[in-house]
Amino acid sequence: MSTWETCDIGKKCDKIIVLQNGQITEQGPHKTLLSQNNAYAQWFEKQSLVNN
Repeated sequence: MSTWETCDIGKKCDKIIVLQNGQITEQGPHKTLLSQNNAYAQWFEKQSLVNN
């Protein structure tokens, strides 16, 4: 599965969990995580730039 496919799947998930060093650092739906502008939002933005 490519990273971009993962992004598309993430938009449809009820809850996304972000792990860093084995610890949960963020969790919630896609829109909420984007609005927090933390690790998930930064990763998603980078993937969007690479794939467009």
